[in-house]
Amino acid sequence: MGEVLCAAKGEEKTLIEWVDAKPDRYLVWMGEQALKSHARIFTPQDHELSYQQIAAQLIYLPFVYDDPSHPALQRLAKVQTEVHYRASDYADQGVQLLTNFRSNLQQPTFLAADCFGKFANYPAIICGAGPSLKEIIPFLKQHRDKFLILGCGAGMQALLSAGIEPHLTVHVDADPYHKFSKSSTPLFYQLRTSHEVVSQMKGPRFLMAGSGEFALERYIEEKLGLESSTDGGWTAVTRGTALAVEFGCKNIYFAGVDFAASSGAMYAEGVTPPQDTFQTRPDWLLAAEWLSRFTEEHPEQTWGLFSKLNPLMPSIPTAKIEECIGHETVSFSADGKQISGKEIWNEIGASFAKCRTLVDQFLAHFQSIFPNLPSRDAACVKIMNEIDQQMAVQKILDPIWCHWEVVLKRQMESDPDSLAIHRILFLKTLADGFYA
Repeated sequence: MGEVLCAAKGEEKTLIEWVDAKPDRYLVWMGEQALKSHARIFTPQDHELSYQQIAAQLIYLPFVYDDPSHPALQRLAKVQTEVHYRASDYADQGVQLLTNFRSNLQQPTFLAADCFGKFANYPAIICGAGPSLKEIIPFLKQHRDKFLILGCGAGMQALLSAGIEPHLTVHVDADPYHKFSKSSTPLFYQLRTSHEVVSQMKGPRFLMAGSGEFALERYIEEKLGLESSTDGGWTAVTRGTALAVEFGCKNIYFAGVDFAASSGAMYAEGVTPPQDTFQTRPDWLLAAEWLSRFTEEHPEQTWGLFSKLNPLMPSIPTAKIEECIGHETVSFSADGKQISGKEIWNEIGASFAKCRTLVDQFLAHFQSIFPNLPSRDAACVKIMNEIDQQMAVQKILDPIWCHWEVVLKRQMESDPDSLAIHRILFLKTLADGFYA
């Protein structure tokens, strides 16, 4: 495993020696003086686009910062976290994500959009699994039906463990840290959501639009008639917040949304934490920033925290829960017509079957002409052009391949023919292993 050192000070000789000591070491240099030109030393321009380009070029490598308080390194750390977090869906070549898509499309579902605008009369509580959730549990038990309670991610498990069933739950993680027990709570989910979590939810299911970053997701959602892609932030809590606005809720409050440890605890009672011993998580910091921005962009809503002021979200004020009780009893029911995506997945499978046939033809012919290059052979070029026209390649393979192509370029001589062959083998691995 390589590593990336991000530094703003140090002697040139020492830094270059560190890079040269191993072939998979990289340096991002933010110092004032210029360093000697080196293939594995990057000097970004002082703007976000430059940071994004470097973070994308070095995906799947750990970044180490010699001075986390340095302003430029802080900006780079934020950009790198965002880029890495988005690319993490493809770290396993997209297998987990696609497994979820395939399984979730077999489940009958309502559309989340059928519920939009129907809860304007209810105050909403977005419940995370932070330790502060316990502070309002007694109040929620007494006034459960005066708020629309959204149990987001592990927040659902925390509420159920406390004897409170939320009116609905929101799940978006493709491979969550936590395991969830069976529940009849209505589920709002995305195609990317863990298929194991979706199958555990025995109540009505409501499919929400994703972020629109994965071409296959957009393709399927258009086929199903979902609403346009939504900026739902980074976590179940942020997506639940956007959902509450889509519901039409005017007063939206947060409980158990801490994004950090409180009194040494990471989660509310009833939630088993992962093995890692950390005080916060990068996606939590991104989520806190997103919530601060989102609440400021929606001044028509009243926002509040049912906990002490959170330094990660200073723009969201505290609220007295006893002053926020709704006047109507919450009623939630499944309306609309259920749909299924089985036919769409059959179409995807047929495209992959065609891809497998073409890939096998390419490899058989390439073996017969080796060591000639495929780019100089008319038959190879013709087959590759046919492969490029397949829906599975355009919507699945290439959006995943673009991440792994970067990794391969770091590890090998990246001439076009070598990369083309690796791309073909990448498609074969995905098609044979996942869709066989």
